[in-house]
Formats: sequence, C-alpha cells, structure tokens
Amino acid sequence: AVAAYREAIDRDPGFSWSYHNLGAALLQLERWPEAVTAFRAAVQLNPEFAWSHYNLAEALVRLADWNAAIAAYQAALNCQPDLPYAAAHLADALQQRAAADRMKSFALYRQAIQQTPNNPENYHKALELNPDAVELYPGLIKALISRQQFDEALVCGQIAQHLQPDIPEIAALITEVLQQRDQLRQPRSINTDYQRWMQQHTPTAADLAQMQVAAKSLAYQPLISVVMPVYNPPIAFLKAAVESVLAQVYPYWELCIADDASTEAQVQSILDEYVSQDQRIKVVYRQENGHISAASNSALAQASGDYIALLDHDDLLAPEALYEIAALLNQHPEADMLYSDEDKLNEQGERVMPFFKPDWCPDSFLSRMYTCHLGVYRRSLVEAIGGFRVGYEGSQDYDLVLRLTEQTQQIFHLPKVLYHWRSHSNSVSVHHNAKPYAEDAAVRAIAEAHQRRGEAIRSVETNTKYPGVYITRYQISDYKRVSIIIPTRNLGETLNRCLESIFTKTSYPNYEVILIDNGSDDSDSLYSIAAWEQREPERLKCYSLDIPFNYSKINNLAVTEAQGDYLLFLNNDVEILTEDWIEAMVEQVQRPSIGAVGGLLLYPNDTVQHAGVVLGLGGVAGHSHKHYPSCSRGYLLQLVSINNYSAVTAACMICRRAVFEQVGGFDETLAVAFNDVDLCLKMQQAGYYNLFLPHVKLYHHESLSRGTEDTPEKQKRFSQERATLRERWGRHLQKDPCYSPNLTLERQDYSIRV
Repeated sequence: AVAAYREAIDRDPGFSWSYHNLGAALLQLERWPEAVTAFRAAVQLNPEFAWSHYNLAEALVRLADWNAAIAAYQAALNCQPDLPYAAAHLADALQQRAAADRMKSFALYRQAIQQTPNNPENYHKALELNPDAVELYPGLIKALISRQQFDEALVCGQIAQHLQPDIPEIAALITEVLQQRDQLRQPRSINTDYQRWMQQHTPTAADLAQMQVAAKSLAYQPLISVVMPVYNPPIAFLKAAVESVLAQVYPYWELCIADDASTEAQVQSILDEYVSQDQRIKVVYRQENGHISAASNSALAQASGDYIALLDHDDLLAPEALYEIAALLNQHPEADMLYSDEDKLNEQGERVMPFFKPDWCPDSFLSRMYTCHLGVYRRSLVEAIGGFRVGYEGSQDYDLVLRLTEQTQQIFHLPKVLYHWRSHSNSVSVHHNAKPYAEDAAVRAIAEAHQRRGEAIRSVETNTKYPGVYITRYQISDYKRVSIIIPTRNLGETLNRCLESIFTKTSYPNYEVILIDNGSDDSDSLYSIAAWEQREPERLKCYSLDIPFNYSKINNLAVTEAQGDYLLFLNNDVEILTEDWIEAMVEQVQRPSIGAVGGLLLYPNDTVQHAGVVLGLGGVAGHSHKHYPSCSRGYLLQLVSINNYSAVTAACMICRRAVFEQVGGFDETLAVAFNDVDLCLKMQQAGYYNLFLPHVKLYHHESLSRGTEDTPEKQKRFSQERATLRERWGRHLQKDPCYSPNLTLERQDYSIRV
C-alpha cells in the first residue's frame, strides 16, 4: 500500500488524499517520522481537512514532540470542533508535555544536587516535581542534619518511610536525627553559628575601653535609671546582676533596687554593701511582700533619670548595654522606647538561644511579648501612664508596653545583644509555666488594650502547646462582600479542587468568586468552568481575557468586575483547609491600620510553602520558613503567632478595595514575579501594616498553572522584573523592618547571619 500511494503521489503530487492515505499506512507500520512527513504534506495541500491534522498529531505523539502534537490537535479541533477523540487526546498531550517539562526540570535539579549536595533547596524542588523519587531523601536528610534542621529532617524521614518502608539507610538517618536533636537540647549544647556570631560581634576589651572614652564626649548624656525589683534571688545571681551594672562602660546611670520583703537574710546585707560601695546604687526595703508590680513601682519611685531600663534580679546586662542605648539616644533624642536583642545564660553560664528581633511590629506584639529585654522607656511617660499595674504580675512588662505604645510611636530597636536572660530551674525563660498566672494576666492586658483602642473583640485565644502566644479574634462589624478573584488557565482538575474547597468549606456568608479565564483551551477546564457556573450561578462569574499571561493585568481587570468591599486574591492551585478562613482574614483587614493579610500555605506533604515574605532573601524577597514541617513553631514562635511582614503572597491575600485603589493596584509591568511584593510595599509605604495569620491554612500546589522558569524567554522576563523591583525598592530590600539584620538572607530558615 505504501508503494502504491507513493506511485500515486508521483503521478499527481497535488492530490492531498494520496498523502493522507500514505500517512495512514505508515502509521499502521509504526514508521512515525515518515508518517509525519506525509501528513504535513497533506495538511499543506488541504488545511481544512481535520483528520489530516489529527493523524499528524497522533504520529507526533509517538515521537514525543508534544508542542507540535498539541498544535496539530488544536488545528484539528479548529477545523471540526466535534471531531471524535481529538479533545481527549489533546488533553492527554497537554498532560504529557507538562510531565515531560517536569522531568526535564527534575533532571536539572538532580544535576544541581550533585554539584551542591548540602543544599536542601535543590532536593525540595526536585521532590516537588517528582514526589516519588525516594532515592533523594537520604541526601536531603543529610543536608538538613548538616544545618541542624532536625524537625524538618525527621518529617522527611517519615515521608520516605511512608513511600518505601524497608530502606535501612532512612531508618539509620532517623535515629541519627533524633540523637543529634537530643544532644542539641542538652544544657551544655551551644549553637555553633551563634558562637561564630559572638566572635564577630562581641566587643573586645579594646572596644569597651574606646566606648568608655566616647561616652564622656557624647553631646547628650542621659541619666539612665536601672530599675530592679528583688525577692529572694540566688545570692550568686544577685551579685552578678549588680556587678553587670557596675561594669557598664557608660557611667551615667543609677541602679534603683526595691527589695520586696525578702526572707533570705543575706539579701539585705549584700544590698547594703553595694550601697556603701557606689553612691549610684539606691535601695528601698519594702515592709511587706507585694509581688513584682508593686516592687517595680517602689524601685521606679526612686528613679531620677530621663529613662528607665528594666533588669531582673538574676539577669545580666552586657557591659556595653547602656552605652549603646545612650549612643542611639544621641541619634534619636525623640525616642520614648528602645529595646535590644537578647540571649540566655544556661546553668553553666554559657550564652545560648539568641533572640534576634524585628523592628517595632505592633500586631506581632499583640500576639506575643517579643520586645522584652533590654527594654528602656522614657521615665516621664512611664509615670504618666501609672507605672506597673498590680494584678498583672508575670505579664507586668507586657501590660506596661501595651499601654505605653498607645501614647507614642517613637519606638526604636537596637539590633545588638545587650541583655543575658538567665535560665535556671525556676526561670520563666525556661518554663513559661513557672509563672502560670502570667498567661491570665497577659490575656487580660491584651483584651483591655483592645478596649482602650476601641476595637471590639470576641476573644483572646491562648496556645496550650506554646504558652506566651495569643491570637486575638475580632468581632466583624459588617459582613461586607468579599470578592474572591481567581485567575485560571487550563488544569481543570486543579481548578475544580480549588472551587470545591471554597464552596463546600467556606462559612463566611457574603462572598462571590470572580474567575478570569486566561485562554483555557482544554475541554476538561472549559467543562469544569461551565459546570460551576451552572452550579453556583449567584456566587460565581467567569470572564475571559485571552492575552499573554500577565498576573497584574488579569487581577486589575477582575477588580473592575468585582462587587466586594474586600478583595481576596487567590491562586487556582490552592485548597482551603480552614472553614472560617475568610472570617479570620476579614477580622484583621477591617481594621484601619491593616493593608494586606495572608495565611499559612502548605505543600501537600504538610511542609510550609509560605508564612510571610522576607525582603532581601535571595537578593529580592523570599518566603519565610519554607519547607519547615507544618507542626513546627518556627523561629522563636514565628510560625504559630500573628506577625507583621513587609509582604505576603497573593496566592492567598486579602485587602480592602479602598486601600488597593489608593496604592494603584498591581503594577502591570510586573507580569509574573514580585507583583504581590510590590503591592504590599506600596501599602507599607502608605502607612499600613501587612499581616500573616497562622490559623488560616491552605494547601498550595505551587506554580502549576504557569510552570517553572525553564525557558530563556521566561528567565529574561524574570530577570527584568527582579531588576525593576530592586531599582524601585532597593533601600527597603536591604533592611526589612520585620526581620532582623542578624539573620541570614541566604536561606529561608531564620538562621544566623555569620
């Protein structure tokens, strides 16, 4: 038959049917390249005949030429929309192309793993593309162990065992993880990164001598009153605390001590001895025990300084602490409150567990008392608000700062470790439950703060697993309409999962879904959209915008069609997990101070994809705690508390329409990358705070719709958008106010910058 059709072609090379029949014969013989040539000739002679396009696609599929096969199927359907099998086979080809692209990217990540075997990011990216590649898990676990990310390593080991239970190497690595994690938690364990950081940042004796000279030349030499309530401390710790004040290189201080009727006889004799030793030390002896708030007020009553600094009777000030405070006050004499970073002293006297803090983040502070030590406050302002309140013992400092920061915004953070918080058997720094009454006092202090501020709340929720974390649930003043805006293209099953989770799990009573179809051309997606339009005619509307993908332009158009006062931008590859997700977000975004609010996005393997955006990561911006286990508390409770971030991802982000319009919406020159970061930074620049909520949880099947940056065109566009953001926000990218300069910008795990 092949020979006969070739002879017919020789006699009449312009007859398309001969080429078509030749191609069909070659298909049966599985001579795919020759069949492709024949069908292409048939198509060229008769481009209106659908079956030639269809058979050409069938031959191209056998050669795994997915792009050409997809184009041929689409041409067949253009000629005959009801052509049997064409739509289904086109969908198959689209899936095969996506799978081939994933395997290509997977191979490249495998190559990167060989080059840098200790980089967990490459393992994670490879496993996102091929989750069944169990052979990668041993290397990933080893890389995580090398970075002391033991919780994440343990979760990865458990996933590997679930995939293939009988791998001895995985079992051995899990044992190693548990052993090393337990060793790290032993009292004598010191984080090696922090040791290196201390070597680089702790002042030497020569540095301290220079500070001592410089202190006498400061234009402004404020008297700083160190306020210290005392009650039966371990004698050695009390002496060390007082000695740490005497060792200050800044000389303009007074130590105001109030002994709260200690029953240990040595306490008074030691304090009397220090009073005789240095006239800057003042002591008052209370006649009856009144607890820490009353004792602190007695100490405060002796203070004559411009500022007070709080010191617990068993902690230490770094020798440079008060000098650094005075130096900052010379730069910012308007400061009403200053706070520094801190660490802990274990029972062997070793410095461990540094807490590197962000700048002032008011919503983070409502969720946990993170400013803590060293806290320094303008004395006149402390006295004006009535000092410490009796009845708030255990959270008296928290209550004080809540009230004080309602009177001023002149709050400054000094990102240096100036305070050493001692850990011992009765210390709240080790066991929060050593002072169980503190939790109740904190809840009351937060609730009253909201009342003073005119914010109606439903409750202040505590965290039984992580004491010291508080989640405020606000009353919703008006259940205004929320417009859920979802750009989509193809991937009908993915979109269907997203919509199913919205319509079946959402408890918020007033919302609409705005779909923007960006050129879907597979039958499954078109069918899914049509089915949902029929199923939810009142709550779902779909608009077509068949343009080259531009996330910003698509969403800006959707806003013009949306009716809601709140705009909730959502990816089509997310899945809702929390029924009151919209209530939780509206509670926050209704507040006048709030710009954008985002939630906790998880990969389907229950590790973190997004928990807030940190500026400067990777040179521009990146997701915090990426790939941490969902059960992790994060860096010092960051993952389980409400926190201000400079940006959140638009994969799930809500804002008020008025704020969105005020800042000009999404920048359409940022078609794919960083448009959400840019939007959030515009809100931050306009004076709004952006928020991450740990109790709003979604699965995120990341970047399914647009794929990876795996072509020269995509990479060029990404580089251009990256350059745009750096040019526009360069100064802000260098110092994120919601992140510490002492933490790394090379990784997303809040590890120390050394």
